[in-house]
Amino acid sequence: MTPGEIDQTVACFLTFTKLSKFKFTHTIKEMLFLLFLAGFIAFLAVFLFADADLLTLYYERFGLKADSLRGKVIWITGASSGIGEYTAYELSKVNCSLILSARRKSELERVASKCRTLGPVDVVVLPLDVTDATSQKNCFDKIIEQFGRIDVLYNNAGRSQQADALKTELKADHDIFDINFIYCISLAKIVLNHMKEIGSGQVAFTSSIAGKLGSPRQAMYCATKHALHGWVAATRFELGETDIILQLLCPGPVVSDIRKCSFTEVSGKEFGGEDPNAKKKMSTERCAKLMVVAVANKIGESWITKQPILLVTYIGQYIPVLFAW
Repeated sequence: MTPGEIDQTVACFLTFTKLSKFKFTHTIKEMLFLLFLAGFIAFLAVFLFADADLLTLYYERFGLKADSLRGKVIWITGASSGIGEYTAYELSKVNCSLILSARRKSELERVASKCRTLGPVDVVVLPLDVTDATSQKNCFDKIIEQFGRIDVLYNNAGRSQQADALKTELKADHDIFDINFIYCISLAKIVLNHMKEIGSGQVAFTSSIAGKLGSPRQAMYCATKHALHGWVAATRFELGETDIILQLLCPGPVVSDIRKCSFTEVSGKEFGGEDPNAKKKMSTERCAKLMVVAVANKIGESWITKQPILLVTYIGQYIPVLFAW
C-alpha cells in the first residue's frame, strides 16, 4: 500500500469514527428522551387514578403491612362509626389489642362484636365523652390497669361543620373548637406523658384535607384542623429526642355520618339530612385501609383523598400563592 493509500484509509477511518460517535450520541439522547417521556406518562397515569399522596401509595405497595402492628395495644376514639369504626375492622385482622371508645356504648358493642368475627383480636369497649377531661383520665387509667401500656393512640373523635362563617354563633364556634382541638390535645397529652415514661409510642390524629386548604361553609372546622397541624408541628420538636411518633392523617370527602352530625350556625343544632354527594366520595373501607398503611409505616403526614382534590392539595402545598386571593 502506497503512502497515499494509507493516508486515504486513515482519513476514511477517522470520518467513520466521527459519524459513528455522532450517531451513537444521537441515539443515546433519543433513548433518554423516550425513557423520560415513558416515565412521565406512567407517572401521570398513576397520579390520575391516585387516591392518596404518592408516599402513602408507595408504602401501601412496598412498605410494612398491618401485620407489623401485631401485639400492639391500640386505643381508637370515635370508634362507633365512620372512619374509626372501619379502622377498627382493619386492625381486627391482625392479632393486636383494641380499645374502642366513643359516647354510644351500644354502637361500640356492635363494632366490637364484628371485630371479633374478623380475626384473633382482643377488643375492649370503653365508653368515653371526649369533651370531659375527667372521663379521659379515667379511661386512660383503666387501659393502663388492664394492659400496662398504650402503643398507639388513634385520636379520631371529632365533628364537621356546615355553616356560614359570618352567621355562626360564638358558642357554636367554641363547641367545635373544643371537641376538635382542645379536648383532642387534652387526651393526646395524657397519653404522650405516659409514652415518654415508657420511652416510645405513636399518636395518630385524624386531621383533614381541610387542615391543608380552606373549605367553604367549614371555616371553624378548617381552623380546628389548621390548629392541630400547628400543635403537632411544634410538639414534634419537643419530642425530638424520643422515639415517639406524631402523625397527621388527612382524609378528604369520605362516606360517613360526619355531615349528618355536623355543627351548624346554632349551638346544639345538628345539620342532619342525607349526603347527596355520597357516591362521589371515597369509601370508608378504602380510607380505613390507607389509614392503617400510614400508621403501620409511621408516615408523618398522609393525604387520603380522590382526584381532583388530591391534585388541588398538591398545588396548595407547593404553590400556595395560587390560593391567596
